[in-house]
Amino acid sequence: MSVETRRFGPDGLSTSLLGFGCGGVGGLMVRGAVADQERAIARALEAGINYFDTAVQYGNGASEQNLGNALRRLKAGNALIGTKVRLRSDEFGNIAAAVAASLEGSLRRLQRDQADIFYLHNEITLHGGGEKLSLRQVLEEVVPAFQSLQAAGKLRLPGWTAVGETEALHQVVDAGFFGGAQVIYNMLNPSAGTALPTGHPAQDYRQLLNRMQEKRMGAVGIRVLAGGALSGSAQRHPVASPRRSRWVRDKPMRTIWARRPGCCRWWPRASRPPCQKLPFALRLAIPRWERSWSAWPVWRSSRPHSRSC
Repeated sequence: MSVETRRFGPDGLSTSLLGFGCGGVGGLMVRGAVADQERAIARALEAGINYFDTAVQYGNGASEQNLGNALRRLKAGNALIGTKVRLRSDEFGNIAAAVAASLEGSLRRLQRDQADIFYLHNEITLHGGGEKLSLRQVLEEVVPAFQSLQAAGKLRLPGWTAVGETEALHQVVDAGFFGGAQVIYNMLNPSAGTALPTGHPAQDYRQLLNRMQEKRMGAVGIRVLAGGALSGSAQRHPVASPRRSRWVRDKPMRTIWARRPGCCRWWPRASRPPCQKLPFALRLAIPRWERSWSAWPVWRSSRPHSRSC
């Protein structure tokens, strides 16, 4: 059975419902063996997965290079690739040049002439500061840089990662430029799609997905397994990221389980059956998308390798 496809973004880019995450959490495309990388990608393609998500930040370009090599060997030229730019604060003085240089480097490693989706990967706040971009910088400097690259044929669909201050994120959506966004949505924090109960300790994204739907903006669901906290095991495979997710570290998030009826209530006792977490996390995520969206979504899977699941 092939993975279902959905239309993504205003131009109806045909993407698989499940994407292939190439990040550092699972680690396969950053630190894995070449044979394992190629075997996993070949199996994904065979199953109908056509969207692969990477970034220069994943292994300082290693993920992009490894993905490009594997797709070339597999002759998978039709696979869709999303990659990203994260601007450093010392690049804020010339954002257009930094964005262009980042994309050129990504395309070279991916062995492509065009990125199917190119995301801005900085946190966005109303006023910026540190490594965060202000709303003004995004709309007045990043957007024109993306427009120039799109006009030059270097990127197909402009995207962004919806992290930062909630009000700033909603204003980016309202501006109407970007065609797709990565959105945090999981059973510890489903606020991008539904109202949170009073006193919930997570950031409230105020149903950002609904606002995106109104603007015909495609959505990639990220952190569906909360950075590995919902993967079913606290153990990590040798190639996976050793750093524990903040969802695991933060005590307020661990206590959510005690207040949510119907969950597997595994916090904080690690001895509970690990197999319950992963199915429950996925059952919450994908049906919500199907109930509320007529088109455009894709889930990016970057589940860490686990010895027990």
